[in-house]
Amino acid sequence: MNTISDLSDQPNPVRQRIMREFLNQLKSKDYCDISVSELAQAAEVGRTSFYRLFNRKLDVLLACHEQLFAKLFVGKDSAADWLAAEPADHLVEMLSFFNSNGAFRRSMAYQLGSDMALANRLLRQQLEQFISERLQRCFGEQLQIPADTLGCAIGGLYFNLFTMGIIGGANDTPANQARYLQLLTRAQIKAALGEC
Repeated sequence: MNTISDLSDQPNPVRQRIMREFLNQLKSKDYCDISVSELAQAAEVGRTSFYRLFNRKLDVLLACHEQLFAKLFVGKDSAADWLAAEPADHLVEMLSFFNSNGAFRRSMAYQLGSDMALANRLLRQQLEQFISERLQRCFGEQLQIPADTLGCAIGGLYFNLFTMGIIGGANDTPANQARYLQLLTRAQIKAALGEC
């Protein structure tokens, strides 16, 4: 099975074409309504090529989310970036996109069908690992709580926000949601640094 580092280290054009087509199909269909056969055909690859690159359709979803996580945390390259008082503009933009796109507001259980439990577990693990690696690079030995434990806590905030819309009130703006997320992230990091 592909790991997070395997996915990001492969600029394979066929892989990118499959992922691009998968995202295109998600604009008009739910995840559960997309078949591997349709996806391979639309991406102009054979099923054998598809399965050489991905073990299953869920792996395409995971690969797309890895790219999403990279965009979400762009600019989080130093301790100062993580501890900033205000959220980055791109976080507000991403939340605006998610809030305005009806497909993201539909039930995850409905969209993912029988893959829901596994998808949620793997996506959350992927997000937590991604955050943990960044925190370790930025803070290293300064953390009094292991980076993987802190990554789980912060990853939980992000995961809940993007899968359930839980941060702030139902009518909160993306700017407020991003601000809450940044403040909560900052507070957890400061606690892990022993600054509380």
